[in-house]
Amino acid sequence: MIEADAVVDLAAEPAAAMIFGVDAGDLRSDLPPLVSGDFNGDGVDDILLGARFGDGPDNGRQDAGEAYVIFGSRGPLGDIDLAAGEQDLTVWGANPGDNLGFSAAAADVNADGVD
Repeated sequence: MIEADAVVDLAAEPAAAMIFGVDAGDLRSDLPPLVSGDFNGDGVDDILLGARFGDGPDNGRQDAGEAYVIFGSRGPLGDIDLAAGEQDLTVWGANPGDNLGFSAAAADVNADGVD
């Protein structure tokens, strides 16, 4: 649980990067799961974003869920448009209602330096 009395005004400064979703409603939750970690072992943090209401390939699996991995860069990331396929990896839930991407976490479970 995080408790804070601070106010963050996201409109005060321009964002360094934005991630645009695939379909309207895929990320419809207060805070979609978003974690970072070095998933490909290159020493740069990557992003994992869950979209539990995603409908899978060709929108054929209602609420199967989707998860996207965006590999990090040593330079500025820039905007990412998931609808244009700018993510590096997509994982789809197997069945309607699976809600893959409901939660997300990253950890180095085998101590190899890769999350």
